[in-house]
Amino acid sequence: MSRSTHFALGIVAALVGAMGAPASASDSYPNRPIKIVVPFAPGGSTDFAARLIGEKLTQRLGQSVVIENRPGAGGSIGASYAARSEPDGYTLFAGHVGTLSINPSLYKKLPYEPEKDFIPISAVVTAPLVLVTNPKSNIQTVSQLIEKAKQSKNGLTYSTAGAGSAAHLASELFVDMTGIPATHVPYKGASLATNAVVAGEVDFTFGGQAPSQPLIAAGRLRSLGITAMERSPSAPSEPVIAETVKGYEVQNWHGIVVPAGTPAAIVDRLNKEITNILKTPEVRADLAKHGYEAIPMSSEAFGRLIASERKKWKTVIERAGLSLE
Repeated sequence: MSRSTHFALGIVAALVGAMGAPASASDSYPNRPIKIVVPFAPGGSTDFAARLIGEKLTQRLGQSVVIENRPGAGGSIGASYAARSEPDGYTLFAGHVGTLSINPSLYKKLPYEPEKDFIPISAVVTAPLVLVTNPKSNIQTVSQLIEKAKQSKNGLTYSTAGAGSAAHLASELFVDMTGIPATHVPYKGASLATNAVVAGEVDFTFGGQAPSQPLIAAGRLRSLGITAMERSPSAPSEPVIAETVKGYEVQNWHGIVVPAGTPAAIVDRLNKEITNILKTPEVRADLAKHGYEAIPMSSEAFGRLIASERKKWKTVIERAGLSLE
């Protein structure tokens, strides 16, 4: 057999071998639709963040990204479902401070373990809460609210969407750091809790900025300050509670995670796509309109955020004696 024939046969063998070698799942990712599990009903902030990311990922990945809402048990139903899903990059979970950092300390029995069952992809958005009172009250600043609580015989009252809600934990942290006497009045939903302040049934609440701003603008609520550590460049006249209560901060952040065991190449790909989405001026401007700030970060940085927030809220929950079944 001639040397040229041997060379030709070698090329053929190499091509056949290459064609027969199976490609890894991450090499062809994604080749079918992806779903993002949202552990709450449509319309909330977690759902908003997930749909924004889903729409942009669809454009960038060339595959449909669909939202699957699985509400219930403070987000635990959707979280446990996502945690048990195949770790192949086709099931993403839209987590937030509650499902990823608060629930492990709040619930006696949790059907998932955030730090073991998930791999962080990236944080997506954050939005501070806003401390509001009734405009007819004589409370116009955080200092005045604290002073009135200390002078009142029975203290003040505050409304929330229920035990363990963002407003509840923000209030418990505020009460703990200021030492004021205050009574928790739970309602069945954030809108009812906010309306209780509008109606004068309670003294204050911590509300989401998006639903609270129209009521503030209409003069039905008075804003005392937001729960960010520093004033927002887009609203420099809006005071922050930390100016009065040093170190006070509550961020209602959201992010994307995937089931543990998902290949590193897929984790890196998703992180790259999501962080690039969040850095675009168009997306950042759209988020700002709704009171959100984009917070893209590495998988490792998001993991550190989850862990630090878990430690913070565990202390608050233990001091308040909170526990849910």
